Amino acid sequence: MREKARYVAFEVMPCDGISFVFEDVFKAVEDAVKLMFGLSGLSEAKLWPMKKDWSNNRGILKVDRSFVEKLKSALPLIEEIKGKKVIVKSLKVSGTLKKVRLFLKEQK
Repeated sequence: MREKARYVAFEVMPCDGISFVFEDVFKAVEDAVKLMFGLSGLSEAKLWPMKKDWSNNRGILKVDRSFVEKLKSALPLIEEIKGKKVIVKSLKVSGTLKKVRLFLKEQK
């Protein structure tokens, strides 16, 4: 049986207004989850990057539905990406990718 996932829209707010590469941001998210929940938590999260949806320091992560709240609690742990101070926050959670993409499109 296929496991159900949720899509989390998030935003990276840098202090100096620079843009980040998605790979660096995803690595920081993985590190924050690993720091808070360990390797077993990281595997439980089943994080999947939605790389093509990254723009204007906003993106989407696919995560297991049982791990959504844990992911949202781990995102604020990210204080730096590539040595630059940042604030990371979740914007919206949805069960469909279409709704999250529409939300991000409307927020521009």
